[in-house]
Amino acid sequence: MATFNYTNHFVSGGSISASELQANFDDARNFLVSTKLDTGNLQTPYTNEVFNFSFDSISSGASEVRRFDIPAGITVVWTEAQVAFESGSGATVSLQFTDDGTNVLSSTLTQSTAATVASSTGFGVSSSEGGSTIVVTVSASGATASNVTATLWNKQLLRS
Repeated sequence: MATFNYTNHFVSGGSISASELQANFDDARNFLVSTKLDTGNLQTPYTNEVFNFSFDSISSGASEVRRFDIPAGITVVWTEAQVAFESGSGATVSLQFTDDGTNVLSSTLTQSTAATVASSTGFGVSSSEGGSTIVVTVSASGATASNVTATLWNKQLLRS
């Protein structure tokens, strides 16, 4: 991890020159550019986020459902969905999620091998608007699946 240091250190009540202050601004800019946190990246209106859902176990033939609302004023752009489970010989785990009843994934994401991850970027709906209710359904078949994880990667538009 990079460490940031200013050229000039100031004390309360002391006087500073414009050139000393400018040198510190230059230090900050150079640090951001050298660590790839350049101003272009800082100006992006998106933040990368993840919704992660964990389940101790899901019995064969059962489903677990989680719901959440997208806050007003935010647009969520879906980038990847993943499903995985740690153990459950013969189990198959499926993930489906909807936006106010409309399928977000273009097809159900299924994983039938424990300790590996199935992922998809095939979305029928590319984004969800603030106020939408997202429903995440994780199902198991064939056997009980243990330590199941469903992950929804996204970018969130925080400002216009």
